[in-house]
Amino acid sequence: MKTNPLLLILALCSYLSYSQTIPVKKIEINYLGGSYPLSFAKTNNAFFFTAEGNGLARQLYTSDGTSEGTKLVKVINETRPENTYINNLIGFENIIYFTANDGINGIELWKSDGTEQGTNMVKAINETHNDDYTTAPKELTIYNNKLYFSANSNAYGWEVWVTDGTEQGTTLLKDINTGSESSSPEGFTVFNNELYFLAGNAEFGKELWKTDGTEQGTVLVKDIKTGSENGASGSLVASGNYLYFTANADDYFNPGSVQGNELWKTDGTEAGTTLVKDIALGPASSMTNLSGLDLNGTLVFTAYTLEAGNEIWKTDGTSTGTVLLKNINNNNLHSISSLNLYIKFNNEIYFLADDNINGIEIWKTDGTTSGTKILKDINTSPDYSSVNVFKFHVDEVNNKLFFYGKNNNQAENKLWVSDGTENGTKNLADLIQPDIYSPTNYFITFKEHSYFSGKNDKNGVELYKSDGTAENTKLLKDIEYSSSSSPAKLINVNGNVFFRGTNEASYGNQLFKSDGTKEGTSLIKKIGSNSNIDDKSEMVVINNKLIFSAHNNSDGFEPWVSDGTESGTFMIKNIRSDGSSLRNSNDIQTFYAANNIAYFFANDGEHGFEPWRSDGTENGTFMLKDIRTYGNGTGHEQIGGSSWPKDFIDFNGTTYFIAFDTNASAVWKTDGTKEGTEKVFEHPNIGRLLKVNQKLIFAGYNNGSLFWESDGTEAGTKNINLLPFVNLVNANTIHLENDLFFVSRLENISNRFGLYKTDGTESGTILLYEGLNHPTLDEVVIKNLVECSGFIYFELEDYYGRGTAELWRTNGTLTEKIDSDTGIYEIIPTCYKNSLIYNTDSPNTLKAITENNNQSIQLNLEITNNADFSEYSFLYNFTSSGDYLFFTGRTDLSGEELFSTKIDMQVLSTETVFTNNQNTKEINIYPNPSSNYINISSQLQINNYALYDINGKLILNKKVNAKLEIKIPTNSIKKGLYILEIQSMNKTIRKKVIINK
Repeated sequence: MKTNPLLLILALCSYLSYSQTIPVKKIEINYLGGSYPLSFAKTNNAFFFTAEGNGLARQLYTSDGTSEGTKLVKVINETRPENTYINNLIGFENIIYFTANDGINGIELWKSDGTEQGTNMVKAINETHNDDYTTAPKELTIYNNKLYFSANSNAYGWEVWVTDGTEQGTTLLKDINTGSESSSPEGFTVFNNELYFLAGNAEFGKELWKTDGTEQGTVLVKDIKTGSENGASGSLVASGNYLYFTANADDYFNPGSVQGNELWKTDGTEAGTTLVKDIALGPASSMTNLSGLDLNGTLVFTAYTLEAGNEIWKTDGTSTGTVLLKNINNNNLHSISSLNLYIKFNNEIYFLADDNINGIEIWKTDGTTSGTKILKDINTSPDYSSVNVFKFHVDEVNNKLFFYGKNNNQAENKLWVSDGTENGTKNLADLIQPDIYSPTNYFITFKEHSYFSGKNDKNGVELYKSDGTAENTKLLKDIEYSSSSSPAKLINVNGNVFFRGTNEASYGNQLFKSDGTKEGTSLIKKIGSNSNIDDKSEMVVINNKLIFSAHNNSDGFEPWVSDGTESGTFMIKNIRSDGSSLRNSNDIQTFYAANNIAYFFANDGEHGFEPWRSDGTENGTFMLKDIRTYGNGTGHEQIGGSSWPKDFIDFNGTTYFIAFDTNASAVWKTDGTKEGTEKVFEHPNIGRLLKVNQKLIFAGYNNGSLFWESDGTEAGTKNINLLPFVNLVNANTIHLENDLFFVSRLENISNRFGLYKTDGTESGTILLYEGLNHPTLDEVVIKNLVECSGFIYFELEDYYGRGTAELWRTNGTLTEKIDSDTGIYEIIPTCYKNSLIYNTDSPNTLKAITENNNQSIQLNLEITNNADFSEYSFLYNFTSSGDYLFFTGRTDLSGEELFSTKIDMQVLSTETVFTNNQNTKEINIYPNPSSNYINISSQLQINNYALYDINGKLILNKKVNAKLEIKIPTNSIKKGLYILEIQSMNKTIRKKVIINK
């Protein structure tokens, strides 16, 4: 006989825990991370760059200019992504070439079409598989539809290689320095349809070479410095009919020919390779590396002379046509540094110069002396400040010049744009220059926009786009936002959860609030920089306001108050002007709430730590009494002057506490006034003050007695006999009705503990659970006591972290195990809508024990806003506020953030929902499974029925007028398992039904 699978599900649900999917919202408040986009290059249909994101070190990304089309291409080194070392990007048609390390072959040449499948290594050239990024192929240059580059191999050293993009088509061009010695080719530059570069060998030293792409056509242009000494050096720049470079032809055996490093040119022939001019006369050098650009056939460049220093020059290739363009500094000081930037924009050359008046600013030249002038004095600060530009970028599409610079109103370099005029040079956006000091590009123009790396306070260093206008300058995509807000200390304040966290604007731990939605989650107030909320200390709520410990970077740790608004969040009182009045972040500062007053201990610098109170106002915050006067004024941590008040308890409308005066410990009481603060009675050694069954209980040894009870008067205080071996001083305690539940050691057994309850009498002090001889836990630890719906829930775990934690509960009469299959070391429970919620071994699930039920329901968590919990996420900090359950979790992209969910515990309730009892006298549902309709026959008058799907979604909801029979059509409802809820008079009955079509 075949079994209907839906009937099998129904049968199993009678015995197994029920599972339901619960939607969860990620409330992200810290986007600050930074993917640090770098090394931009483009192909015909996309641009590429490297970035850090998705929990990975720097990887290859591509973009079509949209946020959706901006994505990770491939994780090349899966074993150690941090060692991928992607660099040297260059685009050709629809392919990007770059260098990378896959963790197997070392750093080699790769190519990509923008897809994971189309991203592959071209060829393994270096046989040693070297991970050293200094051995990566370099000088990648496109020439005659092929890629030329310098690569290192064991057989040839550093030489020129060429590829057509295939492994077979990747070959050594020529072994210039034969054998395993390197020629170290560099400066690849295309000129007159040939590729020029500098290379050296044992015969000629480093000189100028060229190639037509064949081994035979790869030849020395000229041995400038005859013999094996190096002649040529630095960069190559093509301008007009010549290729310019720096060279030194000095013959030290002929002093008359010593000219130093000077400007040379070549037309590609040996005879046409000559000195342009000895600019710095005699043995001095005018340059060590050529820095310049072509301007309509004229080379504009930097040169040094003793008379003028480093200045801007120009040449047409002749000696007479090589002249100082302008002495900008007008003396022998340098106006142009060795780090100068030259860029061509609007048929002019832009560069940085210092005229000894305005500091280093942006200049431009049209090749004439009169046309060489400052673009704009951007940084006009009186202290001779500079604009601090590190890179220029020309957007030819929108005819704009982009750069990061600084003016006198900006503490950091911000994004600027220029159209080439003074008025058109302006601060474009409040974006900060990325803190990337790299020679690689962080700008590129692709189609209608420029894309670049920028930084703001919210997103960190990320990818932006602009057409040169302020309105169209915006974030393209926040690739990396994994910085955690680390929400903690969650507490309900009048229907909102307050918590400490951090985001891009908070600069350390600050106070936030949330109503359970992203829109309703915000930083309440930035108290100060760095970490400001005292993380270890307690918080209390009085009068719908939060009282907590914080510092604002100037006044130390003091009491603060917040009503959830910025104006209503302030330091209540600066109790101590020369430091912290409260315990600092290395100690726990306790606060107590009683009768709408917060009680705490504080040190004003004169009286030691004494009892204080606050109603949240400055006038209502004062010391109640200087109880221990001995040692006053002897220092912030001087114990001699402190009474160390603790255990403030509201008892019959009066607040009682323990404090230490000069003689001994004592029980004190206060009505919240100085006059109403008085000692009730002394006791040699009071360890703990508690309230049980309408009386005060305190633990303290005196005359052989360990425990005492009191009605709040000295006369009404007497010793009592509880179990003599129990310890209430350090006990984990919780109340249920008139009983006190606590954890203490077992009789005559050290390091073994049990759960007890007491009503304050010896006969009423009962062992509820004995933590001894557990079948799987060697040394049982009892912890995390939570009261929920008439039960005290508690956790059993192994002291050494072995085995699986168990969830138990007791109501003082029945003590039972609820869940032993948790799979986790520590259970963190919370009470939410009279149901217990706790974590599991999976970050994607919680468990629930609903009211009047002793079986767990699994809650499958589904983040609704495009995220998944990290594999390593641990859910904790459970707090309920209003209709929401809040907790802390982690995703790979967002880090540790705040999450919220609403759970319909009524739908989850298992009291009658999941029993499948067809024989109940009150109600009958048929047919079940159903195809077209469901009949309800009841002995009770039905007022309303509702149908929910397995995810808790409402499908049907209809009011009826006191009927005993109902027919519900189901032919339009999808096949599946549903919950039918029937409301009859004051009773709600729920049944599982199956629609099977």
